[in-house]
Amino acid sequence: MKTLIFSIIFLVPLMSIAQTSITDDYDTYAYYKEDASNKNDTYIWLYDGESFKMNFPKTATGLEALKDKVDFIVGLSDVSTPYANNSMVPAEYSNLKNTRQIHDLIMQDKMNLFLTYHIVTKRLELVATKDGYYFYVTNNY
Repeated sequence: MKTLIFSIIFLVPLMSIAQTSITDDYDTYAYYKEDASNKNDTYIWLYDGESFKMNFPKTATGLEALKDKVDFIVGLSDVSTPYANNSMVPAEYSNLKNTRQIHDLIMQDKMNLFLTYHIVTKRLELVATKDGYYFYVTNNY
């Protein structure tokens, strides 16, 4: 019983303090300082002093995970459309919905995705090129 009371009194406030705000509506428990040893790690938040970045594997499932992560965070803020869409998508592929086909075109350098969302004081960027799949969150200057 003493352990339970101790846990409630001391650990619950500690857990809420340990969160880092990525956006007004999305917090993370952990992020890592970006350096040469981890700059290509996937599925973790990296922080370079100014912006948060998450890398995703260069696979169809990595692309799907990137889109899901962006949709989730953007959805928390009731933003439905990108502020800017600088994607390079040939006209014949403009209605393509299959993630595997989109991934294949990106890897062949026939398509790139660059979407920017503005959420209050943050700028969120989805980047999908043959060099990699990334999600950036920076202050909106």
